[in-house]
Amino acid sequence: MPVNDLITIAQPGREYTQCKSRIDAAVQRVMGSGRWIKGDETRAFEEEFAAWLGIEFALGVGNGTDALELCLRSCGVGADDEVLTVANAGGYARTAIELVGARPVYVDVRLDDALVNPAAILDAITPRTGAMVVTHLYGNPVDVRAIQKAVSDARRPDILIIEDCAQAHGARMHSQRCGTLGDMAAFSFYPTKNLGAMGDAGMVVTRDADRFSRVKMLHQYGWKERYHAEIPGGRNSRMDEIQAAILRVKLEYVEPWNAQRQANARALNDALPPGVQCLTNPDGVVHQYVVRCAQTRQLADHLSDHGVQTDVHYPVLDCDSAAYLSLGHTAPSLPDSRALHKQILSLPCHPHLTQAELQRIHEALKTFDHKQD
Repeated sequence: MPVNDLITIAQPGREYTQCKSRIDAAVQRVMGSGRWIKGDETRAFEEEFAAWLGIEFALGVGNGTDALELCLRSCGVGADDEVLTVANAGGYARTAIELVGARPVYVDVRLDDALVNPAAILDAITPRTGAMVVTHLYGNPVDVRAIQKAVSDARRPDILIIEDCAQAHGARMHSQRCGTLGDMAAFSFYPTKNLGAMGDAGMVVTRDADRFSRVKMLHQYGWKERYHAEIPGGRNSRMDEIQAAILRVKLEYVEPWNAQRQANARALNDALPPGVQCLTNPDGVVHQYVVRCAQTRQLADHLSDHGVQTDVHYPVLDCDSAAYLSLGHTAPSLPDSRALHKQILSLPCHPHLTQAELQRIHEALKTFDHKQD
């Protein structure tokens, strides 16, 4: 099949086309302002994003990994601390944890949705546990209240809950948006996210005024005021004005785009052949449409034959990465994480699929079981 007929996992170019005139005007507005860092666009986007989430404080930063690191630093997590996380979410949390000098401790996930298993948390907690990074993977919202109950049952209400919302813009749990459920939250606006910039950008959000004050200092050299560093551990991680202006435009489109993702997911669910299970909850925000299948390689080849691109999110458990093992750590057992990661496949489900493309994916899925007979 010709390359130009390939149905790809993401199409950020189509997103730009849909809002081109508004994005172009926003960029020109910034260029004409002469202020490209820490200006009116960033302040406005912070306010608008916080209001959309329903939270008090939001701070634009350089990217999602910086946002996770700054959350941890502002909470006082550092050397000798342990931070709970999952191993199947790409390693971004581990990177942030190591940057603050802490040690990642991996918790197993559930087989039905690939999210952290609250029942496995108790065994992972030690006296050194300082925080937990809770990842809303694939757009599936984690039940943060269940996590909070688990740490309470362990008599450790001091363990801070940091939400990784990089894949969960607009997702809800208990009638609240993800990002407002824990102590702090980190967002990424990487271009293929449900709310994506046209470059790198991130956001830290919280309800806590003291933590927000600390993160504001930490994201810019530890300054309380210009050139006066108040606290150690500061860095340079700022959202630029162009990205903020673009994100202000796109924020108005997130809800309809998420609704289209959900509709696409439900359509694909109707075509899944026997033996193929969807891990993505269509009631979430469907950042990735991920299926579980014992014949993953065969399914990927079959879809490729029909001009449908697939991917794996993620092909390596972070606890098995050379970066983690080189520090002298031993890979934990994590039986359910290991069972899942060998059997997952991501299919195109973004909101800019045409009906013809969606139909092609639908038909390719429906013929897979017949091909395997």
